[in-house]
Amino acid sequence: FFFEPIAVPRSSKAGAMMSKWLQACRQRLGGEFPRNGSQHSTEQYLNTLRVRKLGKSKTVLKDDPVTGWGSVSTSLEGKKIMTKWLNNARVRSNERFVLKGLEIRGSLE
Repeated sequence: FFFEPIAVPRSSKAGAMMSKWLQACRQRLGGEFPRNGSQHSTEQYLNTLRVRKLGKSKTVLKDDPVTGWGSVSTSLEGKKIMTKWLNNARVRSNERFVLKGLEIRGSLE
């Protein structure tokens, strides 16, 4: 699964909510923030987005190498949080699927 980035202004209600959510996650994970290597991971991800945006017709600059996503090491708490998010996303996806099916069946009757 890949999680795409989203841009939300911090001044908006959604931005304020996401900031609180992020802070709560950081407290659960513990340790220092930003993490060691987070700058490198961010640059690597931005390079990947640039390559994707350039498309196949243009070449990538030589000083802008993309080596892939790289490996990520997480703590047990981090794995628990990610597993919970993934399971919640699967449940919501299944619920939407069932509701859409009921809606379609209702329109056919």
